[in-house]
Amino acid sequence: MPATLTSSEIKGLSEQEIRHLIHELQVHQIELQTQNEELRRAQEDLRLSEQRYRDLFEQAPVGYIVLDYEGVIYQTNRRAVELLAREMTTDLRKRVLHSFCTPDAGDQLYRHLRRLSKGLDQDRCELNLSHRGEEIVLLLETKRVAGGEGPLRTALIDLTEQKRAESNLQLAAIVFEHAAEGIMVTDAEQKIISINRAFTSITGYDTHEVIGRKPDLLSSGRHSHWFFQEMWRKIRQHGRWEGEIWNNRKNGEVYPEHLSIICIRNNDGRITHYVGVFYDTSGQEFARRQLHRLAYYDELTGLPNRALCLDRLETALKRCHREGTGLALLFLDLDRFKHVNDALGHNIGDKLLEFSANLIRQCVRESDTVSRLGGDEFTVILNDLERHEEAALVAEKILNAFRITPFHYTGGELVVAASIGIGLYPRDADNVDNLLRCADIAMYRAKDTGRNDYQFYADEMSARFETRLAMETDLRRAEENRELRMVYQPCIDLETGRIMGAEALMRWRSPRWGEVDPAVFIPLAEETGLITPLAQWGLSAVSTQAASWSALGIRLSINLSGLKLKQLLEGDLFARIISQWSGSMCPIELELTETVLMEYRERLDEGLNNAKQLGITIAVDDFGTGYSSLSYLKQFPIDCLKIDSSFVRDVEQDPNDAAIAATIIAMARTLDLRVVAEGVETDGQHRFLKEQGCDEAQGFLFSPPLEVEEFERFFSARHQQSS
Repeated sequence: MPATLTSSEIKGLSEQEIRHLIHELQVHQIELQTQNEELRRAQEDLRLSEQRYRDLFEQAPVGYIVLDYEGVIYQTNRRAVELLAREMTTDLRKRVLHSFCTPDAGDQLYRHLRRLSKGLDQDRCELNLSHRGEEIVLLLETKRVAGGEGPLRTALIDLTEQKRAESNLQLAAIVFEHAAEGIMVTDAEQKIISINRAFTSITGYDTHEVIGRKPDLLSSGRHSHWFFQEMWRKIRQHGRWEGEIWNNRKNGEVYPEHLSIICIRNNDGRITHYVGVFYDTSGQEFARRQLHRLAYYDELTGLPNRALCLDRLETALKRCHREGTGLALLFLDLDRFKHVNDALGHNIGDKLLEFSANLIRQCVRESDTVSRLGGDEFTVILNDLERHEEAALVAEKILNAFRITPFHYTGGELVVAASIGIGLYPRDADNVDNLLRCADIAMYRAKDTGRNDYQFYADEMSARFETRLAMETDLRRAEENRELRMVYQPCIDLETGRIMGAEALMRWRSPRWGEVDPAVFIPLAEETGLITPLAQWGLSAVSTQAASWSALGIRLSINLSGLKLKQLLEGDLFARIISQWSGSMCPIELELTETVLMEYRERLDEGLNNAKQLGITIAVDDFGTGYSSLSYLKQFPIDCLKIDSSFVRDVEQDPNDAAIAATIIAMARTLDLRVVAEGVETDGQHRFLKEQGCDEAQGFLFSPPLEVEEFERFFSARHQQSS
């Protein structure tokens, strides 16, 4: 049947022919539909294939770009954008790949593209590209497409981490080889597989001598089997061990080292290697001992210092508490050590401290601890004390050792004395601080009762000590609060009754303590170092008063203690005071004790001679109570001797005191010295001294110390009487 029929032809067809024609049309339609469905499926497969390609291209872990031979980019995937651009939204099309390169990499990329343009089908090169402010290393693998007619397809592979790992491995190898510490690597069976140079330098073993052997070839034999068992237990438990160990060098020398061992595990947790890192601590061991000695021992005496003393005392108290035993702490302070330092110099003072430390150490057991807390303060910890009397016996033994063992130095010898306070555990205190405090308070009580003695702590001492601290605090503020003043005791001519001079005496009236006896606050000032500012204030006050009384024609006497004299000699106070004692001012007399004269004899000559040239006279106070040698009377420019009141008090009843007083007066006259008697209180004393030829006297018989206004009234009345 023809492919097409006209309408007239169709009308001429029979019914059977028409049915056949319809059937053929239906078959043809079905075939057409089938072809259309196959075409649709083929198109869908093509679309899916293209989508898969695009997904693979877009999501590939490797960057892909399509570019021309000039490096112009036409297409990129996501990874390429990550590697080249700062933002994922950046469109890199029409960008030039060279713009992402460092200067050196740009030349490499040019040569890479040049090789491809000259007919090379594929090529690769490594480039350093700038990426988000950092450099990355990319491997470019480029292929020509369509026989060289199409664009170039390039894969970008990030080698940054690989290069970094290679660099780190190379660096690690250099560090391993050149490290100052010895390094040893073993396998899981502890056989050595690698060592570095420092290992050889420290141990003396070369590589070929240790590879395949175990680390125990270095064993010194100083550590027990248990030590190594414990070490490996910790390595298995914690994966590492660190500590000090003694090992053996190849030449047999034993040396200390600090060793760290770590175990290396694989992903399954199985140990594959052990790494040991060590360094020789021979020098550090010596330095450590030196530092320990400096930190815990007194450099001068070699005794434990305060830190070690407190540590040992803490340990001893814990043991006593655990075992129910007793303990005593002795707190010892050398008597008048500052005077020795000032008079003989710090070099002699240091030797005296060494001498004292050795003497104390010889008086106790080896189980006891002798420490130097600082200055001239020592402590003794007496362990395992059964009776309190044992502490007293040790204290007496120490004091007696000082009494019978003089300290010899170039130029003489000294008999040293000490004051000792004793605190008991558990009776007095149950901790370190309180026990130390109790012993310290008891030591001050021993000083207060006359020195060269020992005292056990008692509860009432705390109140006395607290009072002393409070008084010290108030004394520090006395000048600022205008609580200090000077009073003046007249000195009377026994022949005429006239006032020849006045001794300046310091007084302290405290709002809390009232009128404080000088016998209380002056020693307190000397012990605490407050005597120096008090001396400055007192000398200035006397200088001012001297200017005011210049018309009276009397001399002012100033009594100087050892510390005051030290201030005068070493500072500029003396020069400042003297500068005010010129012209028409009152004559000034410095009163010094025999002890002070002898202690400062090497430094006094020039100072006293200068004072004499300025018209200042020198008096020896408390004469007869100090040094028995009288040679110093010829050594110094002395003008006056003052008889101590202890010899004047009983001249009417005691022939010995009368003889001493008469002898002093006669000697003074022989040496052409003025003689003044102190503490005259009765007419009989007055009469005796006048008969013996004493020049002057002072005491309550004539007048007590007077305030400035009272002294001026007394002087006026006395002057009228004598006229």
